Formats: sequence, C-alpha cells, structure tokens
Amino acid sequence: MDSSNLQLHLSEVRRRLQEILLMIEATPSVPEPLNHQQREASPVTPGHVDHENQSAKPSDANESAIDKLFDDALVVVTEFGQASPAILQMWLSIDYARAMRILREFEAQGLVSSRGKVRHKAYAIRRSKGMEFRL
Repeated sequence: MDSSNLQLHLSEVRRRLQEILLMIEATPSVPEPLNHQQREASPVTPGHVDHENQSAKPSDANESAIDKLFDDALVVVTEFGQASPAILQMWLSIDYARAMRILREFEAQGLVSSRGKVRHKAYAIRRSKGMEFRL
C-alpha cells in the first residue's frame, strides 16, 4: 500500500470508530445491578453462583419463608417489564433454581401470570390498579 492509500484507509477506520462511539453513547443505559455494593466487595461475573448469599429451600419449620432477594427481584422484574429466570440470574447473581423459586413465589402471589402450556421464556407482569412498589 502506498502512503496515499494508507492515509485513506486510516481515515475510513477513524470514521467508522467515531460512528461506533456515537452509537454507544446514544444507547440507553441499562439499570445498575441491585446488589452493586456486594459486587464492589467481591466482583462476580455473569454465570457466577454466589454460594454464600444463596438461600436454600426453606426449612420445614419455616416453609413459607420468602426469599431474601424477593424485593430486589421484584424491582428487576418491573424494570424490565417481564420476568424470566435468565434476567433474575444475571442481575441478582443467583442460580437457576433460586430464580425459579422466586418466580414461583411471584406467581403464587399473583404478581406474574403463569407461563401456561406453551413454553414461553418470560412471564408477563400483572399490573393491578394502584400497584405501587416501595423498597
């Protein structure tokens, strides 16, 4: 490549990089993970299972216990407009089983509709009149 072609090529590369940067700046921001303080203390990556912070199935003595992350999960679900195990796993750094237990609790309380017979990947949120979340 001679110098004029190289300069033309470099200017094209710069132009494309500027377009990419502008697209990134124009992309709406995604909400911060809810447990950001915990992540600062010990960084985790998607797919990481935090065994210390996991609640096992409720014991026989306390069968109706609500998960400690129930309120956080509710905020995540309302922020995204849908509930799915994958969303809860990613934003709360929990495993699939715990995400499903939380979703089943949402379903039992009427906060989300059931998945039905068709294998949908997300639950639709039921919004009732005057529904308000305070955390």
